[in-house]
Amino acid sequence: MGPDSSESGRVDDNLIAYVASLSAQSNKYCKYLPVSVNNSNTAALIDSGNLWGSVISTSFFLRLGLTRDDLRPARATTVGTAKAGASMQIWGVPKKPLSLRIGGQPTQLRFQPTVVEGLTMDVNLGGSFLKQHGIDQLHSKDALRFQGRLLSLYADPREFGARDAVYSMAYVKEGRVVPAHSICLIELRVPEIERAEMQAGDGFLTGCPEFEEKTDLNAVRDALVSASPDGHIVATVMNSSPNDIVLPAGCKYGEFTKSCSLEDAEDNPDKICFIEPNSVPRKKKKLEEKMEEAPPSSWPESRRREWLAKEFKIAENPCLATPEAKETALLLLLDYWDVFSIDGSFGKTDLLEHASYTEEVPPSKCG
Repeated sequence: MGPDSSESGRVDDNLIAYVASLSAQSNKYCKYLPVSVNNSNTAALIDSGNLWGSVISTSFFLRLGLTRDDLRPARATTVGTAKAGASMQIWGVPKKPLSLRIGGQPTQLRFQPTVVEGLTMDVNLGGSFLKQHGIDQLHSKDALRFQGRLLSLYADPREFGARDAVYSMAYVKEGRVVPAHSICLIELRVPEIERAEMQAGDGFLTGCPEFEEKTDLNAVRDALVSASPDGHIVATVMNSSPNDIVLPAGCKYGEFTKSCSLEDAEDNPDKICFIEPNSVPRKKKKLEEKMEEAPPSSWPESRRREWLAKEFKIAENPCLATPEAKETALLLLLDYWDVFSIDGSFGKTDLLEHASYTEEVPPSKCG
């Protein structure tokens, strides 16, 4: 975690002129990146043209659980806006640096932005911050390049999560000591969710052999877990040794694979399927729906029996007191299945002719 001298809280005329235009930015060159500030996920506006520094809104500052007592004064207290006679208040600069991770990367950066009331975005990362930490914005690729990796940028934060990757590595979020002969809960990070390339939800977590070799701890095997919108998973580790073991942060735990229900398995061939109580495969559902639409003449005997027993109230008929009597009645009705109108429609026949003699009175046609 390196120092961030550019976020020192220096407020000058450049900031005043710049912040005045922040709330009006809405053009196609505005790009957003998923970030995590003090483990709270949000969207950051990437603004390489902002040469002053970085800014966060007061509402996001408060969501971090901080108060004005955590700020030191800035040189200016208000800044003008594009609207005549209007201004935004500067609350100050955090006394202690915040922790910032960008695009799901594990590296934590020190972050001391100016807190400004009235911003329409939570976080604005300026050009000086990007330069200091070796972060390059590639407009041709709509991405940032950081530590050799391309981090996708989005035109609208609402696009976060629109992609849905199936696989992601899972890393230990915070280090801890695992006591001897114990099982402990730990929190893991799923970077693909943090950088908005995978949707939160259920999946299978599988610990990798490398984790056990490096830490001497036992990881879970194919556990069904749920990943939060922040990209966090709760997992377990077991220390079967007689000594306490230090588990470092950032250690690769294993792989998280998205799952789906049995009903959705057909549309998600890459996801691991799990079976819920009373779930029905979609293929079977479609077959049942198709059977519902099929003509009664094509119904199987089991369905015919079900319909006859219900319509003729076989189970409730006092004349059919024994199972044998009920079965005899059903067999008789099944023999005459084709004479029943199941769906309210009636057919035609040429096997029987009928004439109505009206003598000298002509027939009357109704309707």
